[in-house]
Amino acid sequence: MAQQRFPGLAPARARRVRRGLLTLWGLLAWALAGCAAPEPPPSPTWTATGGLLSGHVHALRVVVEAQGEVLYAATEGGVYRSEDQGETWAPHAAGMSNRLVRALDVDRDRQQALYAGTWGGRLYTTLGLDGQWRDVSQGILGDQIVALVVDSQDPEVIHVATSERVYTTRNAGATWSLTALLPQSPITALALDSLNPALVYVATQDGRMYYSTDRAATWAEPRQVAEGLSALVPIPGELGQMYAIAGGKVYRGDDFGRAWVYNDNYMDKAEAQCLAVDPRHPARVLVGQSEGIYRSDDGRATWRRSNKGLAEGAASIQALAFSILTPGQVYAASGPVIYRSRDNGGSWAQVGRIQEGLPAQILALAATPRD
Repeated sequence: MAQQRFPGLAPARARRVRRGLLTLWGLLAWALAGCAAPEPPPSPTWTATGGLLSGHVHALRVVVEAQGEVLYAATEGGVYRSEDQGETWAPHAAGMSNRLVRALDVDRDRQQALYAGTWGGRLYTTLGLDGQWRDVSQGILGDQIVALVVDSQDPEVIHVATSERVYTTRNAGATWSLTALLPQSPITALALDSLNPALVYVATQDGRMYYSTDRAATWAEPRQVAEGLSALVPIPGELGQMYAIAGGKVYRGDDFGRAWVYNDNYMDKAEAQCLAVDPRHPARVLVGQSEGIYRSDDGRATWRRSNKGLAEGAASIQALAFSILTPGQVYAASGPVIYRSRDNGGSWAQVGRIQEGLPAQILALAATPRD
C-alpha cells in the first residue's frame, strides 16, 4: 500500500511520511474547528532599578583658589566641583575606585589638596585640578569612613574617623596610627576647633562627646550630651563652645561639653540634619532640617523659618556652607539640588543641580552565591 501511494519510497519511510501528513491534517482540522493553540509562556521582564550613581550631596566645602571661590560636593557618585558659585558642576573623581563619598575636607594651605572618605572605608587625596585621586588608606581599617578633618595649622596632620575608631596621620597620609580612643558606641562625627586645631572632638551614637587637647594623642573623659548625637560644630572664636545635633534637635554646649542647653521647642517637629555657623558672626546659625531651614541670629535664643525660595513642599537639607569670600552668601544642598542665598539665609534661589547618574557602561555582572 505504501509503495502504491508513495512510489519509490521504502515501506518504513513511507509510513513515516504518512504519519506526518496525518498529524498535519489533524492540526489543520483543530484550527478550523476553532480550537486555539496553547499560549506561549510569557517572555522575561526587566525592571530598571535606578542609576548606578547618585547626586545626593553629603558635604559641601568652600575653598579659595586662583580663579576665586570654588565649591566641592561629596556625593554618592564621587566628588563634584563648581567654579561659578554652584550653577554648574563637573565630576572631579578620576582615580576613585569607590565613589560613595561621605566625608570631605581641604588643606587650607594648599587649596587644591583635598581628602575624601568613602562608605567602603577608602581615603583618597588629590593635589591638582585634573581631579586625579590616589588612595592613601593603607593602615586604616573599617568598612566606612564617617568623617575626616585636616589640621588648619599643620596640614600634615589629618584625623579620620571610621564607625569604630579614630586614626591620625602626621605625614599627610603616608602612615596612620590608631588613637587611644575606645568609644563604646559607633562614631558619628569628628570636628576641630577652627582657631585651636589641637582641640579635637568626637561624637558617638549613644550621646557621648570625647575631646582631645593635643591633636588626638590623649583623650579626656567623655561628656554626655543626648542619645543620637550626630553632629558637632565648634563655635568660631569661642574655645570649648559648640553646637550639636542629637536626636534631631539642636543643643549648645559650653565649657568643653560640661553643660548642654536645649530650648528649641518652638521649632517645628522636623528633624535637624546639619548646621552651619557664620564665621563672621558666630551668633548666626543655620539649621538644615528634613523640611527646610531655620535661622537664628542670636545664638539660638530665637529662631525663624528660612524657606523662602526653596522647592514647594518639604525640602530636606543635608549640607550647608557659608561663603569665604562673599559676606552673607550661603550654600545649601537638598538631594542633588544646590541653593544659594545672598542675604544670610533670608531667601534662597536654586542655582544648580548635580548630575543624578553618571554615564556608565556595564562590563560585567555577577550574582552573589548567598543572595
